[in-house]
Amino acid sequence: MTCASCVNKVQKALLSIPGVQNAQVNLAERSALITRQAKHHVLIQAVQKAGYDAAIIDNEMEHRKKQQQLTKDTIRKFRWQAALALLIGIAVMIWGMIDNHMMLSEKNQFSWLLIGLLTLMIMVLTGGHFYYNAWRSLKNGSATMDTLIALGTDAAWLNSISVNLWPDKFPFQARHLYYEASLMIIGLINLGHALEQGARQRSSNALRRLLDLTLPTALVISEKGENRVPLSQVE
Repeated sequence: MTCASCVNKVQKALLSIPGVQNAQVNLAERSALITRQAKHHVLIQAVQKAGYDAAIIDNEMEHRKKQQQLTKDTIRKFRWQAALALLIGIAVMIWGMIDNHMMLSEKNQFSWLLIGLLTLMIMVLTGGHFYYNAWRSLKNGSATMDTLIALGTDAAWLNSISVNLWPDKFPFQARHLYYEASLMIIGLINLGHALEQGARQRSSNALRRLLDLTLPTALVISEKGENRVPLSQVE
């Protein structure tokens, strides 16, 4: 999940299952707390049908470790993707501003074609997750922020490659190329995701430190007397 829209879709999918009384979806923790009588595999199937994935948290400590490692890996991935897309995008923008290269001409047509192919490769390498998530959402009849990003970057690239290949079909004033726009959009959004993930990790760590102050055991009083058991065993 990447935004409030994702949370809303996952929550609706879970609440639509017979036997689910309540579902609280947490974007920061990427988890859902469910009061239910439905079986686990039914819940997971509902989330998958909404365009996402899920697994049951059996061990809270192991889950925390996995989540922290996943967050670190995700931040590293977003950082290098942002750096690569912005580096190439800024370079293309600067080159285009020199001698008004942004306007297609016979002299720079082949150079722009090579830049267009390079741009496509960088778009797939640094923004492939946007297109994959957008496709998954589309198959499930919904749209997310990834859909908007995919539409914007694809429109800029397709318009530019069309002008590049068939310039005679466009008026001279419309022969402006926008390859760098696709890369800049992907680079800036990846950078934003990296910053967001870092802030979310710091917030989650602070919440975990508060939760760790909770006693790990509970005193269960029954007909057999008092018995102290781990919280995970309390029904």
